[in-house]
Amino acid sequence: MAARAEREAAVRADHGIELPSAFRAFLTRLGATGAAPFYGLLPPEQYELFMMDPESAPNTARGFTPLEHQHHDGLFLHIIEAGCSDLVLLGITGPLTGRILTGNSDGF
Repeated sequence: MAARAEREAAVRADHGIELPSAFRAFLTRLGATGAAPFYGLLPPEQYELFMMDPESAPNTARGFTPLEHQHHDGLFLHIIEAGCSDLVLLGITGPLTGRILTGNSDGF
């Protein structure tokens, strides 16, 4: 369990973010990698921060873009690789905090 807590602390240090409590509990109590939809849960050292692209028109799909620098609102953490450019992300800040979203890093 100590190794799991260390991984969660490393994510916090690497990205300067506080993980939602339910996901933090998942990482520290159940496991940080392994079985999950698509290609499985990424190891925390491979997590990457993304931001949702602006809406181009009402009710259209919005993609996700990797962050060059940290923003404080609307952060999403890439936690599962879904193949091609599809991602499974966890809302870290903003109104979608704690929610899991499926998105695309090519803007789809």
